[in-house]
Amino acid sequence: MTNELVKLEEYQYALAQVETVEEAGFLRAKIEAVAKQIAPRLRQDRFKWCKGNVEACIKHGEMWNACGNKADRGSRKEYQSNISKNLDVVSVADAYFKNHMDARMCGAVATLTQEQTRSYFEECDDTNKMPSLGGAYKFWLQFNPKDEIPQLDGSYRIIYADPPWEYGNVRGDSTYTSQEDKYPTMATEDICAIDVKSHVWDDAVLFLWATSPILMPDASKVIYEWGFRYKTSFVWDKMAHNPGHYNSVRHEFLLIGTRGSCKPDNPKLYPSIQSIHRDKIHSRKPDEFRDIIDDLYTMGPRAEIFARQKIEGWDYYGNEQIP
Repeated sequence: MTNELVKLEEYQYALAQVETVEEAGFLRAKIEAVAKQIAPRLRQDRFKWCKGNVEACIKHGEMWNACGNKADRGSRKEYQSNISKNLDVVSVADAYFKNHMDARMCGAVATLTQEQTRSYFEECDDTNKMPSLGGAYKFWLQFNPKDEIPQLDGSYRIIYADPPWEYGNVRGDSTYTSQEDKYPTMATEDICAIDVKSHVWDDAVLFLWATSPILMPDASKVIYEWGFRYKTSFVWDKMAHNPGHYNSVRHEFLLIGTRGSCKPDNPKLYPSIQSIHRDKIHSRKPDEFRDIIDDLYTMGPRAEIFARQKIEGWDYYGNEQIP
């Protein structure tokens, strides 16, 4: 047995003894850190660590659920009487969650039965995929059907969207991080199925985030299915190295599409390339782009799909908003 596997057993034993959600989250972070360092060629060792990381997420979620907290709320709650240490949880950050979506996914997968959890790990092994929190969450959805597709209920002139694109990576021998390690992804067909077309003005504009791998045909298909025609784009230069399969990927695209005639209210021409340091929070886009949209389009109702935060003047749809 390798030193790494001995360490994993020690962490798993300690995980079984934790008494608070903070302890579970702290130990989970240690397991995840080591799992990322296991060499891809050591597939069995890496699989065990990734499996151990999901088990830690489940334990983290169990403790979170036992506290009586709702994973999509960060309000102050007290531990229930069945928790030996009567402390307060102020927010998901204090409980060592990465964000509210992370807390929600952990709380969900914690409700899987032992048989369901075992089936998930077997499915990963059979399909040569490494277990992940996002993958376990999508597995959980099979047993807990719910409408994950945002449902718009207004009529808008401006639409801003950052879809959780599904890349279809198989992580068995990959050194790159799967998106599902961070959040549940959606197939292009499901993104296309969001009824945007019925909730926009005859003259409307769409700002859609996309990365190079899904530009064609995925992003263009979404633009079309949502009722828009592609016009142009902004390029976000992240000003930092990010490993890719073919080059150092340091940019993303903000595609612009229109329906009818919807030129900007403000004729100012912003540079198409915006160089802005990326945020430490995975996948979060700079606020400067929303500011640009607000400055260009000063009139009309606006909505953000797959929103992560509440912004004054915007309606928002998605499952990752900060309360």
